[in-house]
Amino acid sequence: MILPTLSFSQTTTLESRAEVVVAVKVEETRTKRLVWSHLAKGASEFFVTTDLQFNRVLQNRALEQAGRYIAEDLASRFLMQLESGRLTKPVANAPAESKQKP
Repeated sequence: MILPTLSFSQTTTLESRAEVVVAVKVEETRTKRLVWSHLAKGASEFFVTTDLQFNRVLQNRALEQAGRYIAEDLASRFLMQLESGRLTKPVANAPAESKQKP
């Protein structure tokens, strides 16, 4: 998580941003084959007050909102890949019965 300052005066920070970067990898359970991976970034701004405890609450809310943005983005991107057929399973070996001659 990164917390850059967005606006400030000569003595204090007035507004900050919570930035979160997440790397996601989807693997098959048995084979550990990488099915899909994506790097996502979410951000949300919050105002800074003179109350330190309230600032922490605002920062936590901004972090939660940035996380929701990332979750929505990743879910829609993964679903798009799934629906487009780009995440199809590889063709499995044919069953042993079909390999035997009658």
